[in-house]
Amino acid sequence: MLEHFREQEQPLSSLLSMTQHETLPHALLFSGPAGTGKAEAALTLAQSLNCQGPTAPSEPPAHPFFSLRCGTCRSCRKIEAGIHPDIRVIEPDGAHIKIAQIRDLCNTLLAKPLEATHRVIVIREAGRMNREAANALLKVLEEPPAGTFFVLTTCQPSELLPTVLSRCQLIAFRPLEQETVVRCLMAESDLPHQQAETVAALSDGSFARAREMISGKGGVDAWLAQRNWLFTALPLPGRGDLSHALAFAEVLGRDKEKAIRSLSLIGHYLHDLMVCRIDPERVVNRDLMPQLEADAARFDMSRLTAMADTVRDTLQRIEGNTVLRHTLEVMALKLMQS
Repeated sequence: MLEHFREQEQPLSSLLSMTQHETLPHALLFSGPAGTGKAEAALTLAQSLNCQGPTAPSEPPAHPFFSLRCGTCRSCRKIEAGIHPDIRVIEPDGAHIKIAQIRDLCNTLLAKPLEATHRVIVIREAGRMNREAANALLKVLEEPPAGTFFVLTTCQPSELLPTVLSRCQLIAFRPLEQETVVRCLMAESDLPHQQAETVAALSDGSFARAREMISGKGGVDAWLAQRNWLFTALPLPGRGDLSHALAFAEVLGRDKEKAIRSLSLIGHYLHDLMVCRIDPERVVNRDLMPQLEADAARFDMSRLTAMADTVRDTLQRIEGNTVLRHTLEVMALKLMQS
């Protein structure tokens, strides 16, 4: 979808310049929220480095970077289909990218490319490499085979080992504007405009996250029901007791990715409590305005700020691979005592 790329002028222009001037580093790190075009840009880079046809796309490209490959030659089509023997895409096997996957890659790199002019290795969600896999990859990044380029993608660069980060040039993809996510949602679904606005506002600029919200079991209604439960069950002063706080942490602590998404939603909720009385136009969850106004009346700004800081710190700790359940329990207890 072209909307992804119209807001990525800086990263795509950097890739265009480096490719045209043959100054592309051997290792790149594409960072940014899911659904902002990182994966598509990585494969387009692989196509542009190996295109065998005239670089004249049949349709005007979303950015000149995409005119570096024709998209129709044998090489471009094989890369698009995921069957090119010299373009490898590595993804997590379960929760992690494991050392066996990196060892298999290293063995492949011992041989010369079968077809490609430039071999390209794309490692998606690179922050999910376990330490052994990351250290094995580091050895290859330190002495890369000639003509081989690595593209790592991640939503959180801090998840990678500092030694791996130091070997990569960062290319940052920005979060999408809310209006862009709304247009993408409405182009792909029959979602009412008001619901599309709510989902987009809570997506943190990630079309992939917005799409996930509406495409799960039960669709957008089930997702909104889960959001409403989070806001109602969130342990706050005067709402439940110790057992309630621990039970809330237990539910969130069953899955790290869901916990991260839940804390993001809670962060939006607390933001709304802070702004609903002074600047209603900045409220994200506008469909819950009566509840927000009632909840906001119970707390002064200093207490709301302290709660928001607690949730933000917890989110950073979880993204930094702390002990999930314990961290959520500490957060729940702090919120009740705010």
